[in-house]
Amino acid sequence: MCSSGCVQAESNKAFASFLEEIARKYYSVLRDTVNKLATADCLLSLALVALQDNYVRPSFTNDDTLDIVDGRHPMAEVLRSDPFVPNSIQMGGGQPRSKIITGPNMGGKSCCVRMVALIAIMAQIGSYVPASSVKLGLLDSIQTRMGASDDLARGRSTFMVEMSETSEILHSATPNSLVILDELGRGTATFDGMAIADAVLHQLVQTTKCKTLFITHYPLVASGLESRFPLDVQNLHMSYEEESRIDGTREIVFLYRLTSGIAPESFGIECGRLAGLPESILAVASKRSSKLQREVEERTRQNKICRTVKLIHQLLTTTGIMTAGVLDELQTIIRTSL
Repeated sequence: MCSSGCVQAESNKAFASFLEEIARKYYSVLRDTVNKLATADCLLSLALVALQDNYVRPSFTNDDTLDIVDGRHPMAEVLRSDPFVPNSIQMGGGQPRSKIITGPNMGGKSCCVRMVALIAIMAQIGSYVPASSVKLGLLDSIQTRMGASDDLARGRSTFMVEMSETSEILHSATPNSLVILDELGRGTATFDGMAIADAVLHQLVQTTKCKTLFITHYPLVASGLESRFPLDVQNLHMSYEEESRIDGTREIVFLYRLTSGIAPESFGIECGRLAGLPESILAVASKRSSKLQREVEERTRQNKICRTVKLIHQLLTTTGIMTAGVLDELQTIIRTSL
C-alpha cells in the first residue's frame, strides 16, 4: 500500500508530465486563444462603457488643447450616493496651460485633478469618457505626484519620497505631458515648502512648458506665479460658501465647483470641527492661527517695503540691461500688493 508521500510524489510527477505535454503540443494555441479572449474582453468592456448614460466620444486635435466640458470622475460618481458635481477645464488652445488649484480641505481638489487624468487616459485608450464633451491633443505621458507615504525599507522619509518623485517628473516631462502635483512641499517647513513649490512650478511653466495641474495651500505661490506668467498660469479654486454663526464660529458648505481665482484660506479649523475635535482645542487653534497669520502678513509687508526701496535705489543708480529686470520685479511687487 502506497504512503501519502508516495501519492503526493506521483501526483506531482503526473502534473509535471501534463504541463510538459501542454507546453510541447498546445502552448502556442492556448496563448493565442488567451490573447484573443483578452482582446475581446477589453473591447466588450469599452463597448459597455460607451453605452452608459452621459458618456461621449472624445475628439482628438493636432494642437495642444485639453478641453473638458462637464467632466466627471468615473468611479466617484458610481460609488457615491449623492449627485456628482461636474467640472469643466481648458488647458492650452489659447488658454493657460498650467492651473494652480486652491480651496478648502475636503473641497474636492484632488478628485477634480484625478478626473482630468482619468478622462485623458480613457480617451487615449479608445474609450468613451464621462463628460458632455472632450477635445484633446495626444499626450505622451501623464505624470503624478499625489499622496504622502514614507519608504521604510529604503530609509526614506515622506518628504524624501516626495522630492525623489518630483525629480523624476522634472527630468522626464515634455511639452506634451500632463503633470499633476498635489500639495508639493507640505512635508517640510512652511517657507521651505513654499520655495520648493514655487521653483518647481517655475521650471514646469517656463522651461518644460507642459500642461500642469498644481494643488496647493500656499496662496502666495499661486498669486506670485500668475502675476509673473499671466498667459501661462491661471489660478482656480474649489468654490464654497462661508456662514458665520452667533457663537463666532464658521460653517463651510462645499460646492465642489471649479471657479476662477484664489481661495484665501483652507479652513483647517472648520474641517477639524467636522472631524469631531473638541471645541476647546479648536478655540485655542483659532486664536493661534489668527496670531500667526497677522505675524506672517506683517513680515511679508515689511519684506516688500525693504525690497521696493532696494529696487528703487537700483533704478536710480544703474542703467542698461539691468534696468528692465529691476522694473519687472518692481511691477510684480506692486501687483501682488494691490
